[in-house]
This record gives sequence, structure tokens and C-alpha cells, in this order.
Amino acid sequence: MRKTALLLAVIMVLVTCLAGWSEYRTFTYDIPKTTGVHTLYITYDTGWSDLNINWLRFS
Repeated sequence: MRKTALLLAVIMVLVTCLAGWSEYRTFTYDIPKTTGVHTLYITYDTGWSDLNINWLRFS
């Protein structure tokens, strides 16, 4: 049986290379409010092998 899902949001962020691991950037986006349990997928295509996501906050 094939599962279907409702896509709530696609967020694209342009991130340039930073000076080092001690330099951070914060991005804030509004997505539609929803209830229930959902699966969050984070994908990236950077051209480099390293990406550090420190935290996510939903409010």
C-alpha cells in the first residue's frame, strides 16, 4: 500500500561558506500551523561534505 502525505512547507536557504565552526547564522521562517504527529525531513546540497545544524525550535 502506498502512503501519501501533505507537504506543509518547502524552505530553501542560501548559505555561504563561513569562516569556521565557531561562526553561526540564524534563520527564521513561518510555516503553516498544524496539529498531530509529522515527520520532518532536512536535506541539503552544499557541494561540501560538512553541515552543522545546531538546533531547531518550533513555537
